[in-house]
Amino acid sequence: MGKYFNPDNIDFRRKLASPVYVDKSGLISLLNPRIGVKDDKNLCVSRARRFGKTWTADMLKAYYSRGCDSRALFEKLAVAADPSFAKHLNDYDVVHVNMAEFYLAADRDVERTIRIITEKVGNEIYGQYPDVRFDQNDALSFTLADLFEHAHRKIIFIVDEWDHILRDRPDHASQKRCLDFLCLLFRDKGYVGLCYLTGILPMRRLIGASDACFFTDRSVIKPHEFAPFVGFTEAEVLDLCLKFDMDFEMMKSWYDGYRYENVGSVFCPLSVTSAIEKRDYDDYWNQAGAFETVRDLMNKDFRGLRDAAVKLLAGESVKADSGSCLNDLNDLGNSNDVLTILAHLGYLSFASKEWSEGQAFIPNWETARQFAAAVQGADLPGVRELIGDSKKILEATWRLDGAFVAEKLDEVRALETSILRYDDEISLARLICLAYFAA
Repeated sequence: MGKYFNPDNIDFRRKLASPVYVDKSGLISLLNPRIGVKDDKNLCVSRARRFGKTWTADMLKAYYSRGCDSRALFEKLAVAADPSFAKHLNDYDVVHVNMAEFYLAADRDVERTIRIITEKVGNEIYGQYPDVRFDQNDALSFTLADLFEHAHRKIIFIVDEWDHILRDRPDHASQKRCLDFLCLLFRDKGYVGLCYLTGILPMRRLIGASDACFFTDRSVIKPHEFAPFVGFTEAEVLDLCLKFDMDFEMMKSWYDGYRYENVGSVFCPLSVTSAIEKRDYDDYWNQAGAFETVRDLMNKDFRGLRDAAVKLLAGESVKADSGSCLNDLNDLGNSNDVLTILAHLGYLSFASKEWSEGQAFIPNWETARQFAAAVQGADLPGVRELIGDSKKILEATWRLDGAFVAEKLDEVRALETSILRYDDEISLARLICLAYFAA
C-alpha cells in the first residue's frame, strides 16, 4: 500500500469510530454502475466547505483500494446490501491525490505541482509493480497506461480539492495548464475505471482550454441523483437528535435549508456534528478567509446585485439563473453569476425550477450570520450600519425605547449613499427585518 497509490483505510476507520457517524455508503451504489462506462465514468462532484468532501474521498479510497481489506468496515453499512458490493470491494488500483496539498507544497507553482504529483504517484507505482519496466521520465498518463497494459485492471481516481488551483490562480494560463493536465490524465483513457473529482466549484468552462466536457457535473445547485449525499437529510438529523437528546427544531433553524426535489431538506454535516459534540447550537462555520471573497463578490458593479443583497438579508428569496456562470470566481459577467458562486460557496441555497433558473435564498441562521458578517466590508451603505447596530436596536426594543429605534432608522434613511428606503410598505418591511437581524 502507499499514500497516493493504493492507500489504506485508516482515515475511514477513524471516521467510523465517531459516535456521530452517519452512513453515506449508499453513494457507492451510484458509482459502481459507472465504472468503465465511457460517458459516465468521469465525475466532478462539487460541494461547499463543511459538506464532507474529504470524508467521502476517504470512504471511496477505503472501499475501492487494493491496498487494504475493508470488508469488516463496510459489511454493516448500507452499501453491503447492494448486489455489486462484493464485486468492487478492494478490487482496484486507486490513485488518491489532494490538489491543494500538492499545490501548497509546491509553493503555489503550477508546473512544480504537476511534477511533484507525477513523481510521488509514479514512485509508488514503481515500488508496487517492480516487475514492470516503466520509463521514469514519462508523463504520468504514460505510466498509468503501462500499468494498465500489464495488470489489465481499471484504475479508480479520487481527486480532492480539484479546483484549488483555479480558485487561487485567476490567470488564464495557469487555469488552462491545470485543466490540460486533468484532460491528459482522464480523457479517452482506457485505464480509467472511475474518476471522482471533488471540490467547491463545478468543472470550469474555460474557452481555449482542452475540452473538459467529458466530465459529468453534479454540483450543489443541481446534484440530481446525488442529492441525498450532499449533506445530512432531515431523517438522518432527526435520528441523531433522538439519539443524543438534541432539539430538532433548533437544528433546523441553525443548519437546515438546503433543499432538493424528492429529498427535501439537507443539513450542513460539520455544523450538525459540532453542535452535538459541543452540546451547543452556534456558528461553526469558520471561514474567515472566505469573508474577503464574499466582500469582493458583493462589491461587483452589476445591475440588481445590491437589491438582491438587501432582499436576501431581509429573509427573502431572489430570482437567479446559473446558466451563464463559467464556474470561475474571477470571470463573472452579471449578478446571476455572483449568486451562483455564492451558492457553490455555501452562502445561498438554490432552488431550481428548471435547468438553470430558480430562487436563491439564505438557507439558515448560521449561514445568515456568516453572510451578514462577510458583507460588513462590502459597499452596501445603510445595510452595514443597520446590521451593525442591530443588537443595540433589539436591546432598545426590549427596553421599550422607541425613540432610539426611530433614531437609528432615520440615520440610515438620511445617509445620502444609503441603498435602503422606506418609501413603501415592502421597503419598510425589509428595513425593519435588517434592523432586527440579531433577533
